[in-house]
Amino acid sequence: MAPPQGLPIAAQCLLLCVGSLAFKPMTWGTSSLSHGDITEMAVLRKTAEVCRDLALAEGRPFGLTIDSSLTASRVLSACFPDSDPSLLSDLKFKAVIIAIYTSNWAVDLGYTFLISKYHFDDESFVEGRNLITEGVHSVKASVKMENFLSARVTLGTVFHTLQDFYSHSNWIEMKNKVPFSTLIQPYLPLENLADRGTPTCRDCVGGNCKDNILPEILNAKKLTSGYFSVFSSSKPKGRFPTNTFSLSRILQRRFTKYINTTVVSLLLFPAPFTHY
Repeated sequence: MAPPQGLPIAAQCLLLCVGSLAFKPMTWGTSSLSHGDITEMAVLRKTAEVCRDLALAEGRPFGLTIDSSLTASRVLSACFPDSDPSLLSDLKFKAVIIAIYTSNWAVDLGYTFLISKYHFDDESFVEGRNLITEGVHSVKASVKMENFLSARVTLGTVFHTLQDFYSHSNWIEMKNKVPFSTLIQPYLPLENLADRGTPTCRDCVGGNCKDNILPEILNAKKLTSGYFSVFSSSKPKGRFPTNTFSLSRILQRRFTKYINTTVVSLLLFPAPFTHY
């Protein structure tokens, strides 16, 4: 069944079914949320919102409460209330979600793990934003050609980079409470970026990284990001690392705490003042 006209691209990719299921990768048994967890919650919420808006536009009731307790089964039932429950299986819907967040995690499992722009590392804000906006354009093109598998794979990659912006930058430390919409709008300028020569943080002391971003950076609302390297534990002077480590440091267990990290690096560097 073709999706309704005007349905957002993300929801179209979700509602169009695939044929098989897979395991859910990279979900750690901790209180942390992985890329997969965040992606699943986001796509369930957006799909529910789209179905709610369509129902309201058509004068139909929509009884589902949109919150963090959403499941694929509940969303599917709310989107298709007139379907026979015995015929309404959520397996294919779950498979669509799995395909998207598997692609999301693949960014950290292949060569893209080492490329800064996929993670907004090394002040790569322009390059990271380009990846997101070009990816959205590619998703739309794939949907128009009914290449839905390609659309889901690209969407998962876009989600990873978008999520890493909030993990690997100081957006949260600047006390922003809303998403940075400029990341999905290529015609808007990226302003007030810290350049590579500007110190942005103090070194962690004794493993304590609390409040190590320089107050003048936060007061000026300067956007900055962490620096990452697999091969070296060094970083530019006055800058903070994004889970930077070297193999020798891992072998010697000389772990340093960092301000911003991901779930994977949190297992290696359990810093108390991180977001990911």
